Amino acid sequence: MRVRTVASSRRARSPDRLEALFLRLRRRNFLLAGALLATLLLVLWGRIMPPAVSLRVGDRADRTIVAARSVTYIDTERTERLRQQARQSVPTKYKSDPQALPAALQALDDFFTRARQVQQDPALTDIEAKMQALQGGLEFKLTDDTLRLAVTTPAGTLQRVAQGAEKLVRKGMTSYTIRVDTDDLTGARDAVTREAQNLGFTAPYTAMAAEISRAVLVPNLVADPEATQAEQERAAAAVRPVQQTIRVGDVVITPGEIVTQRHLDALRALGLMNPTVLYTQALALVAVLALLVYFLFYFTRRVCRQAYNQFGRLVLICSVVALVALTFRLGQAAMYLDAMALTAVTVAAMLVSLVACADLGLLVAALSALLLALVIPDANVKLVMATFLCGGVAAHVVSLSSTRTGAFVLTAVGIAVYNAAVLLVTTEALGQEQSWPVLGFTAAGGAVAAILAIGTMIALDRPLNLLTDLRLAELASPHQPLLQRLIREAPGTYQSSVMVSNLAEQAAEAIGLNGLFVRTAALYHDIGKLKRPYFFVENQFGGENPHDRLSPYISALIISSHPRDGAEMAREAKLPEPIVAIIEQHQGTDLIRYFYEKAVEEAPPGTEVPESSFRYPGPKPQTKECAVIVLADAVEAAVRTLDEPTPANIERLVNRLVQARVDDGQLDECPLTFQELSQVRQTLIASLNSAYHHRIKYPEQIPEEARLLAEKLPPEQRTGALAAVLETAAQGEDEDAK
Repeated sequence: MRVRTVASSRRARSPDRLEALFLRLRRRNFLLAGALLATLLLVLWGRIMPPAVSLRVGDRADRTIVAARSVTYIDTERTERLRQQARQSVPTKYKSDPQALPAALQALDDFFTRARQVQQDPALTDIEAKMQALQGGLEFKLTDDTLRLAVTTPAGTLQRVAQGAEKLVRKGMTSYTIRVDTDDLTGARDAVTREAQNLGFTAPYTAMAAEISRAVLVPNLVADPEATQAEQERAAAAVRPVQQTIRVGDVVITPGEIVTQRHLDALRALGLMNPTVLYTQALALVAVLALLVYFLFYFTRRVCRQAYNQFGRLVLICSVVALVALTFRLGQAAMYLDAMALTAVTVAAMLVSLVACADLGLLVAALSALLLALVIPDANVKLVMATFLCGGVAAHVVSLSSTRTGAFVLTAVGIAVYNAAVLLVTTEALGQEQSWPVLGFTAAGGAVAAILAIGTMIALDRPLNLLTDLRLAELASPHQPLLQRLIREAPGTYQSSVMVSNLAEQAAEAIGLNGLFVRTAALYHDIGKLKRPYFFVENQFGGENPHDRLSPYISALIISSHPRDGAEMAREAKLPEPIVAIIEQHQGTDLIRYFYEKAVEEAPPGTEVPESSFRYPGPKPQTKECAVIVLADAVEAAVRTLDEPTPANIERLVNRLVQARVDDGQLDECPLTFQELSQVRQTLIASLNSAYHHRIKYPEQIPEEARLLAEKLPPEQRTGALAAVLETAAQGEDEDAK
């Protein structure tokens, strides 16, 4: 439900025109946005152009390499092993040897020719010598029985045996498969032995024919290397490549691990062996980062314009975001990554919340969670969730009041406990296992984060004009140079400012504002009167009024210049910009009514006096704090003019003045709601009643009071009333004497 504000009730503002980013961002802010984008891109450059890896099989890895993206690659080592198995499973291929049969027949013929030659050799008279001569000319070994028959058998019989043996050889070489380097030759020889029984020879000659045939048999099939290799390659090609998938964040290799071909395949698939820029990924990453930077600047402008307009704060916010991303990048291989990430984001969110506002701290927490997912490939859902939850809560828990000792300790302890609890809960919610050391480091990191954020903010409060409680208390001290000048040169203005600060502080706290800030700003709101202190009635002390000698126009010009003069003096004194803004806005465009009416009285008949010449230059109050000070200033000055500051009179006066400011549009540009305005009005009434409560009249005061009151009565009633009061006073004196 929309909350009605004073401004929205008077008139609906015209919709803001949509402007391009280049028009809404000032030039230096646009350059800062570009610098932040370039910095984030540089931090994430490893995702686009990973560093080259020069490893070979057998090397020992010197660092952990994590996959920056998901890829599917071929495991060449395993694929080759399977293909080699397929090759080995292919049997040897054979081809027919056309020379096998002629070689066997030639060996058979050589044997029988040699046998006849030995029989006819006259030099060999002894059978044993003939047997030895025959065996010596052979390439195969025969038994003595076969050799004896060969050298003693008549030629005709020997010829028949040769013919029978030839049949056996032909039968064996043509009917049986005899592969080289196999047992086929033994089988063929056994078959020949059996076939010899069908020759019709006597046993000795059957055995002779069989033995000789067996001896001359040779393989008729020889290995075919070409055919075998071709078949092996076909079998290897039929093996499908083994594919492996490596997910983003998977560890490819760890320090000390021996490099294998599998590691090289993964590194090559990831583009780490010969890295090149991945242009599609680069464009997508630039687009994502540009959106993040745009959101940061857009929401800073929308929810925290003060930080947006102050370049130093904007630089700090951008630096915090960049440092968070750099911390993620450098610590992605850390043992306690969870604790480190939560600590970094907590520091960032708290610091941005302190230097800007809590809503912007929440945005930085969200951006940090997204950067975590971009920078650290293995950042899981648990860590991203915990990062956002810890940073978002830290941004709203911390405040400028955390610089107080008690609040500082409470904040540090609270963040420590909360971070550990969030990590534990998110881990359990996702069904993961968490270790106690990680929780311990997370808690310690939370406390350290609070210390770092608040300490950094305290160190930067002066350079960045931050408003910590310590800084506000220091500015509110009467020993400050500007306040000292007020005390000496414009004591009436100082006393009035003190009264306004008391009223405004209570009213601000009633609607949830920082009372210390409002009090401090109220003390300085009228410092512009130091330029011409005696032109303001509270500093004249009954002396001559210099305005009596000036025209109303000049007087109005002098009076209306004190907000501008005060803002200039505040900037020269390097007061925080929020206080300077209140000094400049605390009169808004209010009408300087006394001099306006004086000008109207002095103007010739028929002459119109322009009201704009008697109004303050503005601007109107832009914040709730300034609106509270405006109302407190108005009622404080007016209540001093009351002859009888009774509760009823004070209430009527406050209501009239507040309504007059509303009707005049002085609160149109601040976000004060009607409910808050009512609370401010009631608080001001209560505070003024406390300050101007009814006091008991002492007897010696009564005669003078009676005279003053009697003067206000009609002449016919004045004497009787005065006599009654004096009689009452006399009775009081008698009672005192008794």
